[in-house]
Amino acid sequence: MSWAMAKEIDRGLATFEQRLETEARALPIIKEYILSLDATMDLEDADIETQRRDDIDLFWTRAHKGKTTTISIEVKGDTTIQNSGNFAFETISNEIGFTQGCFMRSKADYFYYFSIETNELWIFPLAPVREWFIREVGSRANRFVSFRTHTIRPNGSVYVTRGYLVPVRDVERAFGSELRYRQIQRLVPTNAEIETLLATEFNATLEE
Repeated sequence: MSWAMAKEIDRGLATFEQRLETEARALPIIKEYILSLDATMDLEDADIETQRRDDIDLFWTRAHKGKTTTISIEVKGDTTIQNSGNFAFETISNEIGFTQGCFMRSKADYFYYFSIETNELWIFPLAPVREWFIREVGSRANRFVSFRTHTIRPNGSVYVTRGYLVPVRDVERAFGSELRYRQIQRLVPTNAEIETLLATEFNATLEE
């Protein structure tokens, strides 16, 4: 899939570990939030193979409309949405290998997009929003502003990630109540939780 990029901004340089730590801080908070819900019957971490193959973090079993259902969830932590008002939808995670970004390749039922700085959570069904995004970004070159980030790997090499900044208000207009918003109580992950998640993600990602 090839899209023209009329305008592109640089979202900075960070180490591989710094990128992973952002995600590692988000996941325990989202898990605690889900476990606090009355509808929750069970919550399980996806195994490493599922995380790598399908970009799924969690499986949530819940009581819903008189039935028990299990849905898959991908969690995205962001530190800039509170200032930009944009979702950062990653389309290419590694430009050298042309690896698809999480937003494009995840097989999760729902995307949980979490602002780490403000404890705001946006929840949306991934497949319909992704299909809408593909149509919109293909409609004209400047539909959304594209971005790139640079990440330094442990071996010193640098890879580029690319994607698009999509205004939250645009998704709200397109999907209405399907885009759910929550202001959740901050639950600070312990150092042990963060270290465990970092070790897991670090090893899995290096194997890609």
